Amino acid sequence: MNVEKLVLDVLNEQSYDLPVVSPILLEENSIAVMGMSTNEYRHYYDGSKEKVFLFQVLVRHDVQFEAYRTLLQIVNDLLKTEGASNSDSYDFKKITITEDPKKIVQADQYYIFGAQFSADLYIRGVVNND
Repeated sequence: MNVEKLVLDVLNEQSYDLPVVSPILLEENSIAVMGMSTNEYRHYYDGSKEKVFLFQVLVRHDVQFEAYRTLLQIVNDLLKTEGASNSDSYDFKKITITEDPKKIVQADQYYIFGAQFSADLYIRGVVNND
């Protein structure tokens, strides 16, 4: 399971005025989603599992306020994410912030803001009817 793809799907459903990419920011105004490694999971007898995915969202913009405002909107959108996937193969249990939104760096005329998140997913197992 690719956490970047899951988060990209959620963010692409929103109406941001910036392209959403993974795993690194574009040279112009953009939003990037980057997965981070973790080994937190639980397996169940039915083949299902609960897994924690860590990821970071970065916003690059030439207007500092717009970078911060966009990141805050992303935080609000992600924290409201719940429910089953389109394929019904997993459920978002919850998304939490593990590192609050903050300014990372000012590079040339661009401002980069970022936040880190943890997504808890329930992944359905494959049922054998033998």
